[in-house]
Parts: sequence; C-alpha cells; structure tokens
Amino acid sequence: MLRKLTLLILCAALFLCEAGAQDISTQLQEVTIKSSELINRAEYDSAILLLTQAESKIEINSAGKLVSASLIYSLLGEAWQGKKDVQKAHLYFTRALNNAIEHQHTAEGPAALGMLNTLHRKIREQDLPFLYPAVKETELSTRDRAFNCDVCRGCSETVSPRLC
Repeated sequence: MLRKLTLLILCAALFLCEAGAQDISTQLQEVTIKSSELINRAEYDSAILLLTQAESKIEINSAGKLVSASLIYSLLGEAWQGKKDVQKAHLYFTRALNNAIEHQHTAEGPAALGMLNTLHRKIREQDLPFLYPAVKETELSTRDRAFNCDVCRGCSETVSPRLC
C-alpha cells in the first residue's frame, strides 16, 4: 500500500512540476495514460486523485481545456462508475459530452455519448438508484417534441396533441 501511495505521489509531483520542456498537453496525455492503467487495475481512488489534479490544471490553462478536457472528464466518469457512484459518473460523462460539443471534438463526443448510454443501460438493468434531473416542457426544442411524438406513436401510449 505504501509503495502504491509513494508511486502516486511521485506521479502527481511530476505532473505538477512546471520545470522541464513538457507543455500542458503532453503532461495531460501522460496523466490520461497513467489513469487509464489505474482504472484497468481497479485502482479507482488513485485514478480519481490523479485526474482531479489534472482537472484543476485544465481549468487554469484554457489551452489545455481545448486539448484534453473531454478525455479527463470521461476517465473521471469511468473511475466513479467503477466505484459504483453512478451520480458522479453521470456528471463527468455529461461534462465530457458538453466539452466535446463545445470544442467540436469529433472523436471524444461520440465516445462520451456512448459512455452515457452504457451507464443508463446499467442503471436500468441493475435497477440502481439514480436521481434524474427534472426537465421542463419548455426546455424541449421543437425537434425534441417531434421525436417524442414519433416515439409515442409507435407504442400503445397516447400523446397529448399539444406536444405534436
């Protein structure tokens, strides 16, 4: 345990060290590789610690936010999902998706959406407790209303005419 903690502290110290030729994107890339390894070994607490430090660095450096924020958020979501905290996993997968959309990351957006989909499938299949955010009818766009009507027409439920 002490060896793992020492290794984690050394990794964090290397990440936080500003001296050297590495730019922020290279440092974040190394963090994502290391945290992926930690998640694969089910060392979720260590991965969360490392990724949280990276997240604070992204918020400070706007150039880094454009490069790796979606990936950092996705990995945080995976780590929290591994710890069985679906609320936090959902929060970080949603952040990853929003960041990918905002910065037009064509690879990270679909990946984040896929992770959200998988998480919701797991919530449904395992009947996990999850507090879905309330959505007001006024928040639905015209396209969403049309989609909802098409979905409901295919089932046995009746649809309010004002939605269609």
